[in-house]
Amino acid sequence: MKKTLLFLLALSFLFSGCGWMGGSYASVEPYDANQSRKEEGITSVSSYQEVRSALIQMVENVEDNRTLSLVDFNSDHVETNLKLAIQSVLSSNPVGAYAVENITYELGIVGGVQAVVMKIAYNHNRSEIKSLRQLSGMAAAKNLITGALERLDSGVVFLVSGYRDMDFQQFVDDYAKENPDLVMEIPEVAVSQYPEYGNVRIVEMKFVYETSRDALKSMQSYVRPKFTAATMFISGEDEPAVKYERLYSFLMETAEYNLETSLTPAYSLLRHSVGDSKAFATIYAAVCRRSGLDCRIVTGTRSGESWNWNMVCLDGSWYHLDLVDCYLRGSYALRYDQDMVGYVWDYATTPKSIPLIPSEETTESTE
Repeated sequence: MKKTLLFLLALSFLFSGCGWMGGSYASVEPYDANQSRKEEGITSVSSYQEVRSALIQMVENVEDNRTLSLVDFNSDHVETNLKLAIQSVLSSNPVGAYAVENITYELGIVGGVQAVVMKIAYNHNRSEIKSLRQLSGMAAAKNLITGALERLDSGVVFLVSGYRDMDFQQFVDDYAKENPDLVMEIPEVAVSQYPEYGNVRIVEMKFVYETSRDALKSMQSYVRPKFTAATMFISGEDEPAVKYERLYSFLMETAEYNLETSLTPAYSLLRHSVGDSKAFATIYAAVCRRSGLDCRIVTGTRSGESWNWNMVCLDGSWYHLDLVDCYLRGSYALRYDQDMVGYVWDYATTPKSIPLIPSEETTESTE
């Protein structure tokens, strides 16, 4: 029956075709079955809005073609409305903008009524479109992204309602900085959004690593137990001052460090004793957080060179701790602001470190 209908329809059509791009976003509403009817595979529509709704339903169902009977449609504006509906779906509907390559149409007559066959070509397969994760709010999106980073996935695609603008690369950088035991290498992040505006969007993120996935997984397997060991090493009922210094001692167990920058800072530092000031500060702060110790990373310069160090809190007072400088000097030292000669940092966003009793002496040790 269906084949016979299509054959008769083909004989009766006067063909013309069009593809369309561009336009602006108004809203996305589901196709209202009460406003149009289906008879023998043909959907009746009588307005631009009903054509648009039918196209949205086709896209969301991943349909290749559908016949629309243009009942009570103003024949003078048929093509204009078809083009506008196609334009809106391709540019404004999230799934249409993400998954559809083009939409074309063929006009004709069926059963004495003007009709149109809508044809959709997709640039993603049905499984990819149907398996899109649907999220509510950016918090859920962030959880999905961090999970993908920890699994070392090559990327993630999701549809999110309640979208809010965010710097995805910065989010990945910050998460890696806070979780060096989980993220071995900070990937370059390529982001595409469909559409580019609106509070409902599909976000496609691709993570580009310089190190192979297998190698990163192997690094992850080595680093995680090291972090667990460091956390256990400073556990117990000791005062925070003792734990800060004990963690310093844990990191300095290696006889000699090679002070260089690495793409895989946690692994390089803990496995091969290769790291820069950022690697030291990042690992130290991460272990402190896992142990309930209040520790921050400070980004600034030392003698004009980009530099990172920590600040730790003892009894409500903050102290600077430059682990690389401690290593080079061969001694653990906490310092006040006045002792940080040659260092520059953002004073407005960093806790002040001032002696309770003015003194020219530097706090060289918590002992």
